[in-house]
Amino acid sequence: MWWQARSEVQILNALKAPTFVLILGLFLSIFTETCVANAHSDDPIHSEEFPVVQPQWILEIRTTTIVKGFNVVEEELDLQRRNRIDEIDNEKALLFKKLQKPAKKGNLRYRLLSAIDGFQRFGKIAETGIQRKRESYRKLTHWQKQTVDRVAGYQKKFQDASSAIQQNAELAVKIANHAMEYYGIKPSEVSAFSKELDKSGESSDHTSVSQALKHIVRDWADDGIDERRAVFPQILGTLLDLFPERQNSTVRALIPGSGLGRLSHEVADLGGFHVISNEWSTYMNLAYRYIASLKQVKGGSLYPYVDSWSHQPTTEELQREAHFPDLIASPNSLIHVEGDFTTEFKRHDKFDVIVTLFFIDTARNLLHYFENIRDLLKPGGVWINLGPLLYGSRPFVELSLDEIIDVLETMEFKFIQTNEHWGEITLPGKTVRGKEARYGLNPRILTKNSYMAQFWVATTPNK
Repeated sequence: MWWQARSEVQILNALKAPTFVLILGLFLSIFTETCVANAHSDDPIHSEEFPVVQPQWILEIRTTTIVKGFNVVEEELDLQRRNRIDEIDNEKALLFKKLQKPAKKGNLRYRLLSAIDGFQRFGKIAETGIQRKRESYRKLTHWQKQTVDRVAGYQKKFQDASSAIQQNAELAVKIANHAMEYYGIKPSEVSAFSKELDKSGESSDHTSVSQALKHIVRDWADDGIDERRAVFPQILGTLLDLFPERQNSTVRALIPGSGLGRLSHEVADLGGFHVISNEWSTYMNLAYRYIASLKQVKGGSLYPYVDSWSHQPTTEELQREAHFPDLIASPNSLIHVEGDFTTEFKRHDKFDVIVTLFFIDTARNLLHYFENIRDLLKPGGVWINLGPLLYGSRPFVELSLDEIIDVLETMEFKFIQTNEHWGEITLPGKTVRGKEARYGLNPRILTKNSYMAQFWVATTPNK
């Protein structure tokens, strides 16, 4: 199917922009062959009154038309690319302007320094987890230790795990180094920040670093393909259904909570979408910037499961290596905006469509998200949502699905019908559909984590 072979989508993208030119060429080809055949027939229509058009003339006309058509299309694509690159440069300039402010707890420069420090310290903190396991192992009796060493090679398991963590740490340092280069942060500033952090007794968020590394696998490695196939098709398919004609106008699409950006790049690759992705987490942004800088398919690797010893079928699976990226993410195919979804886009033009994937339940103020989505959409704009209702971040309200629907309808969102392929109706009389979405990286482990992700498409009033 179309979502299973991205190469097929790319082929279609290459063809669809100049479709009218290709159809014209085909028509002229058929017309040429007909003229050739009729030139040798006794059909009475071919007389001096209706002379036969010479085939070579038609070939010249056809070739010229196709070449001109492709030139027009290519010029339009070049203009779009130039405009997008200009917008990328402008966005980067605004980002760097924010970074000029001295680091103060909570502001962008402080959060950036904290994230860089977190990636640099990742290996040391991760190794403490292995040390705790070693200490627990030492509590076994002499016979018990001999048994697990002889039968399971348990001490070697520690050594191999430490080696894998060291390689993960090297990747984390690469991400930190790339961040310093990209954002123009000097190593001396990071070092001074780290010392002040130690004096204060505070620490960087190790969990956020670990999650960012695991998201590399989820978004950009073969191991994440099952999770992507569980949620991407209904979004990409719905976009194609709702916006079938994109040759003469570009559809403005916003994807907040974009994480490491795979969905955003998939939407951009459909063609005809002007994609703006957005992510608040500095840890995710650092990892995304690194991924977007890579030029070699599967040139990087990490051990994503080495810190998760439970539910493993084999030690080999625990220590299995994953390679990334499975394809190259061109940084110029979309605009990435770092910062708060509720404040960053007041200066932007409104959007034709907003896509939220595993996003709305991250809100502290859910109603604020709803208001912002409504205000950022054009009249008649479309909101596509897919995800669970796993509230966190000390939310102000925790609405059930039926309450969310009622609130959104009060805000004049209109829920529209969606393809039955995207799941069963969750609530009778409503259009929201639920479909199982696995969330746990490794499909081979002995447990299963999944959500009944809720899918809806809603529009704003045409006014």
